[in-house]
Amino acid sequence: MRYTPLLLVALLAPGRLVGQGARLAGTLVDADTRAPIAGATVTLSGAAREIATDADGRFRFERVAPGRHVLRVQHLAYGTHADSITLAPDAETVVIVVASPRAIEQEPVRVTALARRAGGRRTNVITREAIEKATPTARHLADVIRSYIPSAQLREFSGGGFCLEFRGAHASRFQPSCNAPLVVVDGLPVSQPTLYLRDTPPDEIERIEFIPASEAAARYGVGSQNGVLEIRTRHAEPVRRR
Repeated sequence: MRYTPLLLVALLAPGRLVGQGARLAGTLVDADTRAPIAGATVTLSGAAREIATDADGRFRFERVAPGRHVLRVQHLAYGTHADSITLAPDAETVVIVVASPRAIEQEPVRVTALARRAGGRRTNVITREAIEKATPTARHLADVIRSYIPSAQLREFSGGGFCLEFRGAHASRFQPSCNAPLVVVDGLPVSQPTLYLRDTPPDEIERIEFIPASEAAARYGVGSQNGVLEIRTRHAEPVRRR
């Protein structure tokens, strides 16, 4: 997967934080207007979680190992930008990240999540080709799904847990509750969907399809109120129709 390089400016380490590792604080702004960009997903290699930029475009990573890291910024309107950054030990690095929406104009054909209509219903499909493109940077299947299906929302908790939800499911960000979809693998429901999405290697998956709750009820009934993720593995038996 190719990323547009970030433009990083105003890099400085204003103070030392003995014994606390490295810190990174930043602000994401528009390249033309310098207006803050809210709602972008920011990840830093070596950090345990991703951060969403706030209303002022700000983000912060605490207690990161010093050295060279990859900083990645993803936004629906600005595309995906990434570049390397070096963090000094026991110090806070402050950076302004400048992103341009023009970057996504170069790759309009790279959109591999398919929006199609079958029998009048809109579905979201992630193909094997799309999974292969996402695998080098994805930590788990939830990352792949979040990258390609626009309505997917990924909330992460301390300790490495996460919640994959889809737009329309309104769990509180301050509670550990999760309005997770029903996950059906090769025709069978999964009892612990979050563990499956976390622990299953993307290389084992052939196809993923999200069915919204409004359409899932007729097919799956009770338990599909938050939608359904239909997953077909690469070892699934071919479906024979009579």
